[in-house]
Amino acid sequence: MSDTESMLGAVDRAGVAVFAFFGTRGQVIAVPVTPYSHGGKILVTATLAYTRKAELVRRNPAVALLADGMHCTGEAEVFSDVSGDFFVEHVLEDEIRKYPPALALTKVPFHRKVFAWYFGRAVVSFDAERIETRPGDDSVTLITSVEGRPRITPLAIDYAALDSDVELATEAVDGPALLLAHRESDDMSDLRQLSVRGEVSDGVFRERSRSGSLEAADGGSEWGRRRKAAKARKMMKDWPKMPV
Repeated sequence: MSDTESMLGAVDRAGVAVFAFFGTRGQVIAVPVTPYSHGGKILVTATLAYTRKAELVRRNPAVALLADGMHCTGEAEVFSDVSGDFFVEHVLEDEIRKYPPALALTKVPFHRKVFAWYFGRAVVSFDAERIETRPGDDSVTLITSVEGRPRITPLAIDYAALDSDVELATEAVDGPALLLAHRESDDMSDLRQLSVRGEVSDGVFRERSRSGSLEAADGGSEWGRRRKAAKARKMMKDWPKMPV
């Protein structure tokens, strides 16, 4: 089995992966995502209500993914699937398998219209490059930048280590870094994440700021999601369309 096949297999097995990219100031950003593969490429999607990661990847296509103990980088393309046709035809089956709450949405009459913010997507697509095995739980990871690409390292620490100001020994190179922690309920109905931004200096990561929480989830309102989706449709009108 080739490295690419091993990476795509890990993507198919993983219910949750860590996806890393760059922000507008060149800072590393990472989020937990549901990963997919299609046509030999890795896909990460964003609902129309939460397109920020896709917007940022359009600015800087350098990305990384850690899934089921396998890590890769890539140069991503970003496509519009506002109608949701590509998502429904090629991704939805895997979405339901990995994210069971999606099944309930499909049972609602006229669900693609009622939940258009969910079925319409921005699609990030990339080839797996620089593939490495990185075993370990990805519930807590350290994200750094190496040679202009994000690098995701799983950390063997538990959530309790994040309760107060984090000071953590690491082999990462000196510079800005991000610690991401995520937690999901068994049925995936409760999703939580915490980002701790800091600096690595002399082999120690020290916290500077944090956002999010492992103690409370922020699902937002249905009205808020629909409003964001309307803005996303306007923003994405000139994006290349994802071929069905």
